[in-house]
Amino acid sequence: METTKVFVYGTLRKDEPAHGHLERMDAKFLGYDTVCGRKTTVYGRYPGLIKGFGLVSGEVYEIPLTGLLLLDTYESVDHGAYYREKVTTSGGLRVWTYFATIEEDKELTRIA
Repeated sequence: METTKVFVYGTLRKDEPAHGHLERMDAKFLGYDTVCGRKTTVYGRYPGLIKGFGLVSGEVYEIPLTGLLLLDTYESVDHGAYYREKVTTSGGLRVWTYFATIEEDKELTRIA
């Protein structure tokens, strides 16, 4: 079976409500790591990752390659809420993660 790695930072983490999606595909926990970016809120309640300065903590899993399609559905990729992209973690792993397309948390100070 072909596998890939995924970085999760929100509701798919251990002890979070959607972690069952990873459990059902027999995901293997590889450890904790960070990626570049910052967290935001999508639709007022879901965590999202946007590109930028900073580090976001999360968990890395090895999943079946077909599991990406299941996660795409969960992350509403078809509806445009998130998109999947490959990134390198601070620990040097190449992983897939989901970036938010909608940024609602606009707490950054704009510099002219």
